[in-house]
Amino acid sequence: MTTETKIPRLVPINDPVIRPAQVASMLGISTTTLWRWRRQRGFPPAMRLGATMVGWRLSEIHNWIDDLPRAASND
Repeated sequence: MTTETKIPRLVPINDPVIRPAQVASMLGISTTTLWRWRRQRGFPPAMRLGATMVGWRLSEIHNWIDDLPRAASND
């Protein structure tokens, strides 16, 4: 019988994992809106951190924001 030990993936210090409340605050939305965006807007998938915990790498959120369409300027 062999037992496999899962080695946790290390996250670089400069790319922290942020939790839903932090993501929502960063985007200026509620956590309810965040969950809706996950279903409807192609929001980056969350990483499972535990049985009931999820989070995102900060870089994934920044990349998602950078990829959003920009409003046309009236200049």
